[in-house]
Amino acid sequence: MPNDLLAELAQLDHIAGVKQANSANLAKIDGLQIYAGNDDMLADVLDLGEPGGVLVASHLFGEEMRRMAEEPERRREIDDGLEDVHRDLAIAPLACSVKAALNLLGLGVGVPRLPYVALDEHETATIRALLERHGMLAAAA
Repeated sequence: MPNDLLAELAQLDHIAGVKQANSANLAKIDGLQIYAGNDDMLADVLDLGEPGGVLVASHLFGEEMRRMAEEPERRREIDDGLEDVHRDLAIAPLACSVKAALNLLGLGVGVPRLPYVALDEHETATIRALLERHGMLAAAA
């Protein structure tokens, strides 16, 4: 939704916030809390003084995302450290990638619901390499 429409909606008593997933429209809107709708937007949303996000990668990297909120002086450094996370999880729909990662970590969350499908061998290898780079597979073993 364009920001002028969001500004109108912000005037309604029962609308308090919006999940913004379009970085081109990311802006403060008077009377409306903005939540990051994409993992790679969290630092920008927090820099605006907004409260946080609705984030898929938080199932794997929640500690780092919490630190971005609590350590603003290190926010960009932490976000830069997640650049490969944003890139590699996007090899497939995020719900599928995160389920694959959780399964690789031994949490046994099963396969995605249709219409999503499990990752193929190449996609799974990408997620496995991501977890290895971040030291998560060794911790899960």
